[in-house]
Amino acid sequence: MNIEEFRGRYPDVVLLDSKNIEQLTDYLSKRNFLDINESIINAKKIGDGNMNYTCRVTTNQRSFILKQSRPWVEKYPTIEAPWDRVIREYRFYDCVRNSEEVSNLMPVAFNIDPISRIFISEDLGETGDFTDLYKGKGISNDEVAVLAKWLSSLHQIKFSDEIKSSLRNRDMRELNHEHIFNFPLNKLNGLDLDQITPGLRDIADQYCQDEKYVNSIKELGKNYLSDGDILLHGDYFPGSWLRTQNGIKIIDPEFCFFGSAEFDVGVVIAHLNLASQKNEQIEYFQNEYIANKSFNISLARQFTGVEIMRRLIGVAQLPLSLNIENKIELLNLSRNLLVE
Repeated sequence: MNIEEFRGRYPDVVLLDSKNIEQLTDYLSKRNFLDINESIINAKKIGDGNMNYTCRVTTNQRSFILKQSRPWVEKYPTIEAPWDRVIREYRFYDCVRNSEEVSNLMPVAFNIDPISRIFISEDLGETGDFTDLYKGKGISNDEVAVLAKWLSSLHQIKFSDEIKSSLRNRDMRELNHEHIFNFPLNKLNGLDLDQITPGLRDIADQYCQDEKYVNSIKELGKNYLSDGDILLHGDYFPGSWLRTQNGIKIIDPEFCFFGSAEFDVGVVIAHLNLASQKNEQIEYFQNEYIANKSFNISLARQFTGVEIMRRLIGVAQLPLSLNIENKIELLNLSRNLLVE
């Protein structure tokens, strides 16, 4: 469905356009979000826009962020995506509101429009995320400690069964499941890996034909789709960690769900490996993360293995500074973690 078809089918839905100040003013006024004497000075689309349309609005009094989810992936409009994902994200903010350890490291959630799927939140200012780690920048022990403490605090929060059932986020989980556990291992997925790194297609095919490896990943996928008791961020990687004037902030919990804590932890460790961080930093994170009694380190390692795999031979590519030899080494690590 193209945008014109979408507008025709859903005439009541406002599609954000940062270039259309009149539209933004009208929309925000009708939402009673602008004060009487407040006027918009500027609006600018921000971020890579992988999943959503996000823009910063600056008025004569303040600035804030508008984030809209649409029934497609913003970066790849031909790929359908759950339309309600920002509603689930807003629900996450609501769930952690009473935990200062978690909410203080996130932007303030102001407003949600369930019709147009627009989430309004605090502007953290001109920030940079941690994806520069993939380009050789290091991460300090203090930064690792903050990230570990935030995740520990999130995983320690207790919730009622009613809240758990309200935030299963099944549609987003199924989308993520496809791109983590299935798509990368499908040799006919159409992804030109040799365009990314020459020689990577042949290497990937070897793993696609590794029966033990593939079966282990499929079994792990069942765990990912199973409901659990712990609220997860769901996409806790360097792109969701921001450096701001007020310290580290965490964003984008749209893939959140109640599941196994080992998933979030495994993802962090995978990205520290993908970013070629020192073993000492990885060990420091593991030591700083306070696990629940039921935490299974073997399961976390398996999630590390599958996250490494999908970031190397799947569609969710990263700005990695790695050659084919580096990627072979990481894929070998992935197999070792998954086939013990």
